[in-house]
Amino acid sequence: MKTFTVTFHHTQNYGATLQAYALQHYLETLGAENRIMEYPEPLQAKRPVGPKQLAADAVRKLLGFLRRKQLRRAKASFRQFHAEHMKFSRPYRDAEDLKQNPPDAEVLITGSDQVWNLRTNPGMIPARFLDFGPASARRFSYAASVGRLDYSDAQKEQVREYLGKFRGVSLRERPAARYLSAFTGIECRTVLDPVFLLSRSEWNSIAAERQGIEGPYILCYFVQGNDRIREVLKKLRRETGYPVVAINCGPLVRVHAERQLFDVTPQEFLGLYEKASVVVTTSFHGTAFALVYGKPVYAFVKGKWDSRISDLLDRVGLSAYAIHPESRIPELPEDLTASQTQLAQSIQESKAYLQEMLAE
Repeated sequence: MKTFTVTFHHTQNYGATLQAYALQHYLETLGAENRIMEYPEPLQAKRPVGPKQLAADAVRKLLGFLRRKQLRRAKASFRQFHAEHMKFSRPYRDAEDLKQNPPDAEVLITGSDQVWNLRTNPGMIPARFLDFGPASARRFSYAASVGRLDYSDAQKEQVREYLGKFRGVSLRERPAARYLSAFTGIECRTVLDPVFLLSRSEWNSIAAERQGIEGPYILCYFVQGNDRIREVLKKLRRETGYPVVAINCGPLVRVHAERQLFDVTPQEFLGLYEKASVVVTTSFHGTAFALVYGKPVYAFVKGKWDSRISDLLDRVGLSAYAIHPESRIPELPEDLTASQTQLAQSIQESKAYLQEMLAE
């Protein structure tokens, strides 16, 4: 069986890269010959420029220059990971190229990372709704993520048309599934992010040890800042006595840490999770890998649209560890057995959905 997946992987981001790898790897264990759609790396969107932004950009450029060797190593490691561990289609120039020269595949899959967020990369959105290929191809989504639940009426009508051709629709977040079900009339199911399709031992098979880092430690992984990070780290340092190891995305330092890392490879990212004692993160996938590795996690939630982390932790009985601006800081959990049991059940349901969609 030949399968073709459309996802978001062209970014120097551990979650985006590893979720794409996980879905492909799991499909291969089911006997599929899978290719991920390759497309030109998107240009970075221009941001509004004001005095504060100009100053921030100047600081970022200076720090980027000072840490250029580490940042280059990190960037090169993602390209190497793609080349060594993932299988791609031939590059498609644009959406028209994809329509005129569709892949040789019986099954078309879209998912996961923000593929249906209509506020990002609008040029690629039709492909992310599988608007290409023969009518006979089986189409479905796996753990599609929407982001903001605010489609316009015109967008809703277009989405209804696209999804009407799907064999199955699954989303990553329960609020998003309810939202799409309400205006499409389609039964939208909820499954876990692709990173959960692989076991801890499967992830460890490609993990690498970060030299010079020994446990126990508090692992920090931030993709954005949060005002309560210092408060949580102060509490955890006091209670555990553990040092802090920070994985930085880019040249900026967001927290005080005994070890600041700017050049972590995807394989080292996994190795750092394996040895961590507790995780503090603002990232959805930072939270997800804490659960994969069975680690206590404090995950920061920011903004009314950011339901990804809250929904995931609520599904495994750890909603208290989704830290909102006004929420109290809970104690370290003494036992994660119940949450791991709930997670295992959700993983089995997610795998069953995929197997159902692939069945002829």
